[in-house]
Amino acid sequence: MPNQASVLLSGQTYLVYLRHNDCGKGFFDAACKKYYKLKLLNSLRTYQVKLHSFCILDNEVYLLGTPMSPTGFAALINYVNRSYTEYFNQRYERKLSGWCQYIRSSFIQGNQLVLDCQKYVERSPLQENCLSNPGMYEFSSHCSNCFGGKSDFLVPHIAFTNL
Repeated sequence: MPNQASVLLSGQTYLVYLRHNDCGKGFFDAACKKYYKLKLLNSLRTYQVKLHSFCILDNEVYLLGTPMSPTGFAALINYVNRSYTEYFNQRYERKLSGWCQYIRSSFIQGNQLVLDCQKYVERSPLQENCLSNPGMYEFSSHCSNCFGGKSDFLVPHIAFTNL
């Protein structure tokens, strides 16, 4: 499928959705999600992406962010997915061709829509993992954003800051 996250407008906010295409889970365990999360968060500056919120689920990844270069998001996603695929293949001695082939991005315009998308992203573990509180899920930005935790990786969107 075509990658819709290839060229985006610099300085504009996007909701990016990635989905694992193969049968079974995309992330087998917590170690897989931790690896993906670390690669993602540690690459934000390199690829000039301001990440506002994220959630890493078993078969999906949601990212709400603002690229500061037209190809920043695409380059970030390609790097993280390629790194995770290499990690997965080495760890499980398999030949996975790629973690994610399905990538969609949506331009998010307006402060209220940004806040709605952030809420959607950070509450998504409630549906999949049958949790009673999104703060119980460690592979999301919920705790940093909701409780005002200082994060070296997340940049609050102006709509969230003005709230």
